[in-house]
Amino acid sequence: MKRVALVSVSTLKDCCYEKLISFYKEDILVSCIESESNNAEWRKIRQHRVTRSRVYKLYTYSPNKKPDWKNKSLSYFNPKSFKSKYTNHGIKYEQEAITEYEKYTGTTVTRCGAVISRSNAWMSYTPDGVIVTNGKPSLLLEVKCPYAGKFKGITEVLSSLKYIKITGESVVFTERHEYYAQIQMGMAILNVSSTAFMIYASSDSSFIIFDVPYNENYIFNVLANVKRSYCDKMLHYICSEEIENVQNENNIV
Repeated sequence: MKRVALVSVSTLKDCCYEKLISFYKEDILVSCIESESNNAEWRKIRQHRVTRSRVYKLYTYSPNKKPDWKNKSLSYFNPKSFKSKYTNHGIKYEQEAITEYEKYTGTTVTRCGAVISRSNAWMSYTPDGVIVTNGKPSLLLEVKCPYAGKFKGITEVLSSLKYIKITGESVVFTERHEYYAQIQMGMAILNVSSTAFMIYASSDSSFIIFDVPYNENYIFNVLANVKRSYCDKMLHYICSEEIENVQNENNIV
């Protein structure tokens, strides 16, 4: 993550610089603890930061030949709530899957809120779970509960997934997929070298767990690209929006 912190960006306007600095003034530990049980706090921490669910979308948008960074930024910083039967299913069975993981591995999974990067405070990551050893994160746990698992066992579910490829007993993750970027970002922020990736089928509580190693060069390229886009193209729209909000409040008064 220190490599990403050293990536140069264009000269920032004063307001953008102040906004960026404000991210580093937040108490990382307090934010992590409070956002675990306080949804409003969690949303506040994430709103103006690059997060796990949105990092890959920014990365793939950067090469756009005709980008509209204003609309992209405004929609990014003011996301609309989205729910579907797929997301609801994943949320419903995530804790059940984690409990199965704990029983299977004999380890305790720690849940937490939004983790802000110390060296790149414009990023935050909310892990599904973390295994802690000697007081420090040692393994990231990522859980996916595909909707297909509501009706099928894990073997059938796996054959329909596009983000992994199974050859014999080995499982290979597709790098050109948002899930891969998500977990690599998580490992970078938490400073761990591996992710236990769990795919859970709720129909019969069957699952698979496989290891995804940290890919430093991959995530550096992703985050360096995203940092430039965020600082050079997006950050000022936060400032502009905040200035407009203050002006509107003054007009009301």
